[in-house]
Amino acid sequence: MPEHRTRSGRLRRGERMVVMAYHLLGAPHRLFSLGTFVEMLSAAKSTISEDLGFMRQAFDRFRLGKVETLPGAAGGVRYLPLRGKDRVRALIEELCQRLRDPTRLLPGGFLYTSDLTSTPRYATELGEALAGFFDETRPDVVLTMEVKGIPLALMTAREQLKPARLSAPARARYRARRVLRVKGLPRSRRPAGLAEMARHPTA
Repeated sequence: MPEHRTRSGRLRRGERMVVMAYHLLGAPHRLFSLGTFVEMLSAAKSTISEDLGFMRQAFDRFRLGKVETLPGAAGGVRYLPLRGKDRVRALIEELCQRLRDPTRLLPGGFLYTSDLTSTPRYATELGEALAGFFDETRPDVVLTMEVKGIPLALMTAREQLKPARLSAPARARYRARRVLRVKGLPRSRRPAGLAEMARHPTA
């Protein structure tokens, strides 16, 4: 990782904390050795430990997640996302409100959801919520059986710091499906983005 210095050559505490928070938030569950930040920020180990203590307090106070330090030679610091029940409930309620739109009802009783699960914001927040159910078990891989599940699988895998995989049957269906056909649905009732998908099918 690159070193971060001010023009004077010395970083202030606030600057060190911003840099460390940037790396921790960008890689949930990843364990960083204190030596990594000591070298990166050109600061003493005791200084880095003190900075992390202040950061931990701020994260706890504002319920931003948990900054966890592990002792020992193989220890370090890592960021564990906090998925509060209120936050998850608010996300579910917002999605339910979107899904109640009658134009999402497709022939055969299917519900159109692809535009939501492929939206970066929803995919990220749903991935965080899903990953929370497996914090204790720590899976080895995140598997999706359907192509449409790829965005959620990727975001869940990112939160768990694990690889995402697409099942073999799903890959076969993905290769075989060349054209998206929308039958029996009046154009005026098609959700936004559906017609665009039909004009530009996935190769």
